[in-house]
Amino acid sequence: MRLRNIALAFTASLLGGCASQPLPDISGDLAEPLTAPTPAEGTVFVFDDGRVERFLRTDGDAHVWATRRGREYIRAANPVLPILEWQFGDRAGQREVFGDVGDLWPPRPGARAQFRVRTDIQEGERTRRSIQAWSCEVEGQTREDTPAGDFNVVPISCDRFSVNSMRALEKRTWWWSADLGHYVKRRYQNMRNGEVRQITLCAALPETRANDARIDSIVTEC
Repeated sequence: MRLRNIALAFTASLLGGCASQPLPDISGDLAEPLTAPTPAEGTVFVFDDGRVERFLRTDGDAHVWATRRGREYIRAANPVLPILEWQFGDRAGQREVFGDVGDLWPPRPGARAQFRVRTDIQEGERTRRSIQAWSCEVEGQTREDTPAGDFNVVPISCDRFSVNSMRALEKRTWWWSADLGHYVKRRYQNMRNGEVRQITLCAALPETRANDARIDSIVTEC
């Protein structure tokens, strides 16, 4: 995987358009945008489910991250956008984003956006395509108490709709902190069965302190 090419593809994908059924009208007044700092290179974010996200560097408009075992992937600075390209064994995937998602970043309370995500997954000779429709809003600033500390945060809440019926399928919320340049909590809710999954930040460590023993200890105690 050539990460530079992926970053360029990310930039290009936000300039495209996608014809489909319209999402609900969510226009409204906007506050001033907040600053959106980048985490220090090498910072390791440890979550209560054992997830480890290591920030490596910026690459154009994209951020390059690594898992605990060193597998690299690219995301946008805006946490609501999905991973754009990945490969695990003989399974590879690519995503493109269409719509006004750029209105959400840098985050400003009251900002809203509608966009769609097209996903193509290749498994051997078989290709599958799916399309998701999203509607997102940046909520007002608040405080969030986590095991990693007490942070000023801006919740960014997104609803996923059926592209056929426009029925709400899923709600995702990120509590993003300008202090860290990253989210401190993430919550998924399945609107069909009520199932909820949530992860919370346990620690943000400089690279020099993020050894396996330390990470294991943090996850155990969190």
